[in-house]
Formats: sequence, structure tokens, C-alpha cells
Amino acid sequence: MTELLVGLIIGIFIMFIVVNINKTKKKRSLKLVQEAVPTELACRIPEGLPIISRLEDSLNSEYMEKVKKRVLANHPNWTETDFNWRLFELKRYFLLAGILKSVPMFSDEVDEIWHEMIMFTKEYENFSKKFFGSFLHHSPNVERTPIPHERALFDWMYLHLFEIYPNSTKLWGGFLKNPLSKTFLEEVRSASDEKLFDKYFRSFDPIKPLQTKLLEQLKNDIEKAEEMKRQNKSLRKKIKTDDTYSMLLPAMVFLSLYEQDSYTEKMSQLLNKDAGTSGGSVYACGAALSDSNDHSGGSGCSSSGCSSSNCGSSCGGGCGSS
Repeated sequence: MTELLVGLIIGIFIMFIVVNINKTKKKRSLKLVQEAVPTELACRIPEGLPIISRLEDSLNSEYMEKVKKRVLANHPNWTETDFNWRLFELKRYFLLAGILKSVPMFSDEVDEIWHEMIMFTKEYENFSKKFFGSFLHHSPNVERTPIPHERALFDWMYLHLFEIYPNSTKLWGGFLKNPLSKTFLEEVRSASDEKLFDKYFRSFDPIKPLQTKLLEQLKNDIEKAEEMKRQNKSLRKKIKTDDTYSMLLPAMVFLSLYEQDSYTEKMSQLLNKDAGTSGGSVYACGAALSDSNDHSGGSGCSSSGCSSSNCGSSCGGGCGSS
């Protein structure tokens, strides 16, 4: 009788695990918008275009066809468009990995394409060396520990570099939930470019102009935040924009520097749930942003949007070349 009871309990426990695993799989199934991916990774910054060409040239077409075939065989419910969007976002990730020394992978969906690329070991090694000049290692984050600053830095870089689409938001789980590290921002404000490049940026000559441009932009955002602090400006000007995220990035820096404890609360006020979609209304720094009916001057500042972000990652801070 006792053995029967124990067996029953074990059976129920196993069923519980199986049911929850199936629920988890269902939660991870994304329904993407079935539209063609943009050209040139929809990069905003001209300095990025030569690097994107280098990236595309490094991805052998025969190699990527094999990856695609393997991925679609493992995911029979995916369309070619589903694959193409995940690959599109992985290419964006690779560009970021060429800029910074450490870039965590924050999307399980995008990471699936990376995993399959690595299965073709020789082709993947050839790609890494041709594009990065060295092997790009994939280091899984077994503990799935949140790394808020690294996610915030990823978002800041990503949103300065690229146009945002509904599928981008879905695949990365949203943007700008986490503040940048105040210590990091103060270091960027005070340290020499040489020191910052040595500590944070990948040594990669072809991408140096783009790295320089992004560092200048980050310093500019810090200056805007400082000016806003000096003038005691409000974060309450309502605007309408087709590009909510990029308009709000300087105030992401402001809140990270001066109001970090209330960052999440302030972000939820500054950015509505439709962030990144056309015509969304947001609240941003009063003197920094103006709509078409307001041509007043003032220092530029805006705020990071708060859209929910899955900080779950299959790859932690170790993603990068060793």
C-alpha cells in the first residue's frame, strides 16, 4: 500500500513537471509580423554601413542555407519570415558584439539561430575570423542571473544604431526597463577616450569610426542630462513621435544618473505601452523635445522608454571573444 502511494505521488510529480514544461514552451512561441526584413539592418548611423557590408560578406550563403534548413526542420511551425527576422536580429547582435568587448545575448529566440550556426563548427569559425578578426565565443549563462546595467547598455547602443520594428520588440522582450550604471556613466564623463576604449570596446580597427561615434553620442547624452539637472527641467512635456525610443534615450541617462531609485516608476510614466510604434504619445524632458507646434529652444534631453524586458538570457556577460 505504501509503495503504491509513493508511486502515485511520483507519477503526479512527473506529470506536473511535464505540464509545466509544455506551458513554458507555449509561452516562448512568438507570433511575428509576417513582413520582409529591412535592408542594411535599418542602421541609423552612416558609419555602421561599411561594417554591415563586411558582416554580410562574412556570412557564406551556402553556410546560411544549411543553418536555415536545420532551424526550420527543428521548428516546423516557423515560416521563412520567422527565420529571417530572427537572423536579422542576430546580425544586429553581431554588430554590437563587434563594438563592445562583452555583449550578453538577451533573446532565447534569436539565440536559437546562433546555436545552429555554431553546430557547423568550421563555417562558424571562418565567419568569426572573417568578420571579427577572432573567434566569437558563446558562453551560456547557466544561472540566468539578471544583469540590469548590461541590458541597459545593450538597449542604449541598439536603439541608437537601429530602427525599431514590432518584431524587434517581440524578439528582444522590450527595451529600456533597466537604468544604466551610475558608476559607468560617471566614468564615461571623466575618463579619457583611450581608457574607455581599452576597457569597454573591442579592438577592431574597421569598426573604430562607429565606436567613436557612439562614444561621442553617449557623452553628449550625459551633457544633456547635466544641463537639464542644472536648469531643473521637468520630464512632463507631452510629444508625439514615430520614433519614441530614440527620442527618449538622453533622459534614460538623466534618470540613471540622478533618479535611479525611481527609474522604473518614472519610465512607466514617460513611455506608454505602445513605445516604438508610429504615433505613440509619450512624456519627455520639457526643454529637450518639441513637437511640430513647439519650436522653443533649450537643452536636449529625453527619457528611456519603459517597455517590459525579459532579462532572461541564454548567454551572460561572457559573450564575446576571449
